Amino acid sequence: MRARHGVPIPVTDGRFRWGRSGWRRSRERLVEFGWGGADLAWAQDVHGEMVGAGLAEVATITHSQSWPGGSPGASLYETNSRRLEPQLLDAGLSPGQLDGFRRLQRDPAFGVMSYQFVSTRGRRPVAWSYP
Repeated sequence: MRARHGVPIPVTDGRFRWGRSGWRRSRERLVEFGWGGADLAWAQDVHGEMVGAGLAEVATITHSQSWPGGSPGASLYETNSRRLEPQLLDAGLSPGQLDGFRRLQRDPAFGVMSYQFVSTRGRRPVAWSYP
């Protein structure tokens, strides 16, 4: 797992007892278990892969935004935590930690950064052949 890429950072006003460290730990476990084996860091690597494959004019654009607690975006984290509850508990999170994580996703005073959307494009050079 490469948690350095694409891991949303909680945006809080500091009033939350459970805090950033609990949120981050839960979020990192979601990334580790959450996508059926998909590599969420691939989007960070695809630019170099496309250049390495010989594409020209490769460009990458990223986008993320804040999601307030109670929003459809924040509810995605809660939904994922429910779907992955057995794996998250096996990984060492307690039921209380999961409950705290889920409560934060519903609290309008809490906010998180969305998953990072990464779009990369490139074009095949005119005299291009497969590497």
